[in-house]
Amino acid sequence: HYCVARRGGTIVGVAGAEFDATLGRAWLRGPLVAAGEDFGYLAGLLLDALCSHLPPGVDRHDAFVSARCDEALRFYRDRGFGADAGHDEFTLYAPPVPCAALAGLELVPPDPAWRDAIGELHQTEFPGGYVTVDSLFALPVVDRCTRIALVGGRPAGYIHAHFDAQWQEGYVDFLAVAPWARGRG
Repeated sequence: HYCVARRGGTIVGVAGAEFDATLGRAWLRGPLVAAGEDFGYLAGLLLDALCSHLPPGVDRHDAFVSARCDEALRFYRDRGFGADAGHDEFTLYAPPVPCAALAGLELVPPDPAWRDAIGELHQTEFPGGYVTVDSLFALPVVDRCTRIALVGGRPAGYIHAHFDAQWQEGYVDFLAVAPWARGRG
């Protein structure tokens, strides 16, 4: 869902959300407000309109705001949102720069033998995350996958990603490295 604010024929703000009614969660995008507009006022109208169009039972709203956007952070704090995630959103519009592979590194599909180690890492790094450990280890599907990083046969981390065919975009949902393997490439 998206809501747009117009002044005359000009768009001056937009807010959107992806949602999953079965999880009762919405992932908010924006609000984005044109320069020269009253951010707090217009962002509030957009957020209220957007939330009024979400399905009943969607009672968790996660906002993705850059840690450098003071105006948006202040807006969400004023609206009762708490900063409970230890991450930021990053976007790259070209292939990433490859890094040197760590000696003994393997990237492999999930195996139940590593479920406990990866499950503990997932819970530690992303408590309350919308993807469960069971989902990380589910059979692969067309639009998402998990890969486990092994170093010397030991689980060192994981990545869980999905592909949105409608937007032709890929997303890294979760990426975590075990404390013992950090800083080693």
